[in-house]
Amino acid sequence: MEMDMMPHGNTNKSVGPIPSELGKLKSLTDFKVNNNQISGSIPPEVGNLTQLQRLDMSSNHLIGEIPKEFGKMKRVLYLSLAANQLSGGIPLKLGFCELLEVLDLSKNRLNGSIPGSIGQ
Repeated sequence: MEMDMMPHGNTNKSVGPIPSELGKLKSLTDFKVNNNQISGSIPPEVGNLTQLQRLDMSSNHLIGEIPKEFGKMKRVLYLSLAANQLSGGIPLKLGFCELLEVLDLSKNRLNGSIPGSIGQ
């Protein structure tokens, strides 16, 4: 899916992977693509969205691990990756997201414990 072709919004039937070029939109504050048919892994470049406050990629077909680069999103308040097929552990670096108020990782295949640094 080309970056300029990717609609931004929830429940708009977006299909395909998240382009790594998304990480170049440095001033983006809100990115919601929940309830779509987005597949593949989350590109680590999404962690470059350091102004992001809300990220909702829930209810898609995402696989792989949560990128540790998400720890660079220090302004994020709301992060939902629920209802995907993500696996592995929760990155310790998510604890660097000090303003995080809502973290929803439910309905995935994650394992391990929740890092103690999250929510402090």
